[in-house]
Amino acid sequence: MRNTLKAVRNFYGANPLHLLALIGCFALAGYAALRAGDDGRWPVMLAWFAAAIIGHDLVVFPLYAVADRSLTRALHALRPRRASTPPLIPAVNHIRLPALGTGLLFLLFFPAIIQQGHQTYLAATGRTQQPYLGRWLLLAAAMFAVSAIIYAARLGHALHRRRGHAVTEAPENARTGWAVVVIWALLIVGVFAWGYVLRRTGRSPEDALPPLHATARLLTWQVLPAAAMAALILAAVPALAPRLRWALLLILGWAAAAAWASALAISDGAAGFTGPVTQAGEYFTGLASIGDHPLRWLATFTEKAQQYPIHVKGHPPGPTLILWGLDTAGLHGPGWAAAAMIAAGSSAVVAIAITVKALAGEELARRAVPFLVLAPLAVWIATTMDALFLGAGAWATALLALAATSPDRGRRVTAHAAAAGLLLGVLPYLSYGLLPLFAMPLAVLIATRPRWPVVTTLLAAMVIAPAAFTLAGFWWPDGVAATHQAYLATGGSSRRPYLFFLIGDFAVLGLLVGPAVAYTAPAVVAALRHGIGRSLPEPDRARAIVALVVTAALIGTIALDLAGLTRGEVERIWVPYAAWLTAATALRPAPSRRWLIAQAATAIVVQGLVHSPW
Repeated sequence: MRNTLKAVRNFYGANPLHLLALIGCFALAGYAALRAGDDGRWPVMLAWFAAAIIGHDLVVFPLYAVADRSLTRALHALRPRRASTPPLIPAVNHIRLPALGTGLLFLLFFPAIIQQGHQTYLAATGRTQQPYLGRWLLLAAAMFAVSAIIYAARLGHALHRRRGHAVTEAPENARTGWAVVVIWALLIVGVFAWGYVLRRTGRSPEDALPPLHATARLLTWQVLPAAAMAALILAAVPALAPRLRWALLLILGWAAAAAWASALAISDGAAGFTGPVTQAGEYFTGLASIGDHPLRWLATFTEKAQQYPIHVKGHPPGPTLILWGLDTAGLHGPGWAAAAMIAAGSSAVVAIAITVKALAGEELARRAVPFLVLAPLAVWIATTMDALFLGAGAWATALLALAATSPDRGRRVTAHAAAAGLLLGVLPYLSYGLLPLFAMPLAVLIATRPRWPVVTTLLAAMVIAPAAFTLAGFWWPDGVAATHQAYLATGGSSRRPYLFFLIGDFAVLGLLVGPAVAYTAPAVVAALRHGIGRSLPEPDRARAIVALVVTAALIGTIALDLAGLTRGEVERIWVPYAAWLTAATALRPAPSRRWLIAQAATAIVVQGLVHSPW
């Protein structure tokens, strides 16, 4: 029998089962043809069949063959230039299959998708064809998402099998890291218990959930979109971070960070995006006071400050002018304002990654990207104006890092230094609490020691915004005095107990950065011990520079906290600083999924248990 099968295989050229399957197909086709012959419309069917054969083989087949070849070439071009080995898991079939499913669904339902014959369909069914397009797009997105998750899981498994060659942490560092995580958790629990006692005894009446300016709640199914988005990011970003081209990784990081913040906000419905923008006391409610005369409004800002909503008079005029600019440009309404804040805040992932790469190399920057994306502070990226402050400060530091580390002396370096100076000059006119944020660009200057043309360009550009505001009639010290007067008049923050918020503000900072940053704290201290001298081995110096920038952000928060002007509401105030603390995760040997899961879980728990006005 075996010899017979071998003879058939040699004669036929394939397995005999292939021949049986082919005979079955011809038999089924013959049966269908006989049944169609009994129908008087068989010539029309035959014409359609012939047209399908000709249309497929002569028109469609060349098109999707070209598309497939273009796909394989594009995937090859997207691989890092330094890659000399084939990919661990080829991505091409993970694109082909959902694309094939999408195409087949379109082929089956295209008359309904393009609403062909909609009047006939309506008359026959009493329904419209409008839902078909949306459902087809939703199914297509679901197929690509499932394929992406499977690809990321396969790639993660392959990388895990190859992890024997990766760098691992010393056991003593791991033990110390876990000890810091325990301290992190005890600090948060202890501060909230302390706040509960203060609230019950009437010694902290300004907040329902001190140290947060928020109320307690319980969301269940509403956080499912955030959990699904976290699962998708966990499956894709850590696996792609070491392998994707740098520019594409930055785009992916920005998109993933914006999607993560939006998925958290959607648990409150549409109000999760626009509600924080339009609530009483916010900047958006003060736009009417500007009217069509922004210069007149700016010149009289300090005189009339006490007439404005609390956040307008509690800040420089910059944020309100930005919203007025959006409205004047035709981007009316709170939706566009919220979109601008989310876009700016999530873009800080790109800016911080660029800074780390410029100062410490691409490897450390790639390690940090997944943690920057899934940072718990995303709860307050959507939607607060402080997210826009984060974006402005992060890009100022990133542009300075590019200018300071570039070996060139051309116009690009000058443009980077000038742009950094412009943004740094604007920061004090966005929030009085952003002055300590200058610690990060100062750390960049200390670490890089740039050429004097870069420094002079930076300083010259920093003067432009203060000069423009001053010439327009707004004197910054007068604005600080007006804000202090409003602070004393409202009495809210001044009535909060100083000692409690001195400690409690750091518990809130711990919530924003998550347990992964706490675990990395010993690595930051160890890196700082080496200093940043140029005589150090390059890997040690790179780690020390990252630790220096992270420490600069921490020093900024300490300075604000000791000043006593940030008693409460720091969940938004800390956002521009907390993102830089998250860069400490670059000092980990590799993006560990368990710590990324812990970061995502922290954000989801906070979103589900805390209702913040922002």
